[in-house]
Amino acid sequence: MRIHAGAKSHVTIALGLLAVVAAMIFPPADAYAETTLQFKNGKSWRGDDGAVVQVEFKHFRTGKTQTLEGTVVEITKGKPGRRAITLLTSAAGRDTREIILEGDILSMTTVGQADASAPANVEGNDAAEPGRRRSVATSSSDAETLSAGGPGVFYLRWTGMVGTYARHDEIEQIAKEADKYGPNQIIVIHIESGGGMVVEGDKIHATLTELKKRHRVVAWVEKAISAAAYTAMHANEIYWHDEGTMGAIVMYSGDTAISGNRLAAWVKQCGDAAEESNLNRSIAEAMITRGEVCSYTKDPETGKVTIYDDLSGEVDLCDATDVLTLNKIQATDVGYCMGVANTKEELAAHLGLPAWREIDDSGRKIYDRHTRKIDRAKEETPRILQDIGLSSTPQERLRHMKRLLAHYNNCGDIIMIVECGERSFGGKDNLERAIEQLRKQIAAGR
Repeated sequence: MRIHAGAKSHVTIALGLLAVVAAMIFPPADAYAETTLQFKNGKSWRGDDGAVVQVEFKHFRTGKTQTLEGTVVEITKGKPGRRAITLLTSAAGRDTREIILEGDILSMTTVGQADASAPANVEGNDAAEPGRRRSVATSSSDAETLSAGGPGVFYLRWTGMVGTYARHDEIEQIAKEADKYGPNQIIVIHIESGGGMVVEGDKIHATLTELKKRHRVVAWVEKAISAAAYTAMHANEIYWHDEGTMGAIVMYSGDTAISGNRLAAWVKQCGDAAEESNLNRSIAEAMITRGEVCSYTKDPETGKVTIYDDLSGEVDLCDATDVLTLNKIQATDVGYCMGVANTKEELAAHLGLPAWREIDDSGRKIYDRHTRKIDRAKEETPRILQDIGLSSTPQERLRHMKRLLAHYNNCGDIIMIVECGERSFGGKDNLERAIEQLRKQIAAGR
């Protein structure tokens, strides 16, 4: 169909009006908030983290109606009616956080939005422009791509027990932030962990294997033992602190180290992961079992290192009486350390950056949010369990059990059982069943 020049303007205006109407009726997906909360009285609220809200709710402890105004810092995932919000409020010059269960909320109204243009307090981010808003450009695939405004990194602290504090979940979260800026971003995972759960190691393997296909993953080792060492060897590059350590990837079943076919499979898995990252297989395998030995010889003139699967080298890394844990010098010689950096600025130089600069503060937020959830659950869970045991009425017991469920929704079974010692119910599903039975008991008047 041909359109005459005189008609083009009318068509353009008509299409423009249609676009406006369509935008009003069918706004883009990101115009909608991510979460809808549905309250028992039929009211609802739609919004996301960062919304400043006024909440009227029935307090779980006193049973009295209370109104608070504050910023939503988190909305837990879960079944409708059983979620919770974490509200940041300020009183007497002090910030406090209040967990409010969806089932206790009477009404919730958005009254504003937290100031997104305030300068981010990011350690070592002197090169960043305070308050600079990220520019948005839409690609041909309609995916959002942000402008980084110069070379920099996405930085994630990764500390504590693997499987509870240090998880694949947080790595995936910062990866999603990096994805917004397009491929080939630098993601620095700052590791300080004494290890943890092998099942989490499997998830980490899957996460980092995919992540390396689109971004440059850097492990910065302060302490990487057991599952944390297994994590570090998945990176594209490994850098160390002066006093860093890495190794001892021993898998246990209960209090006993695994053996037989399970051990052989684990040795192969670690060796394969090392080879995929262009690391020496024998070094990784020697970190797992006392049955593996290795040594190396370094040519004093050329610096070339030859690694042996026995003790024929000049430097013994480990014999049959121990498992391998590398120090900085050994790691550098055998290729498990590409350089030493004790500060972010030193690491930036190794990465070929003009200065240390974090693209945004998403890594800090991810780390702070996760550790804050666990720390609060660890602090409150013993008290809640005590309150459940001392409850004088079913209604009171129900209120306390709902408080416990909010922490389960925030943290998950593994964290609640391992970090918080919550073994009374043995998991979220059991707790939900106990709550449902108690509700039926209350309804029946018993």
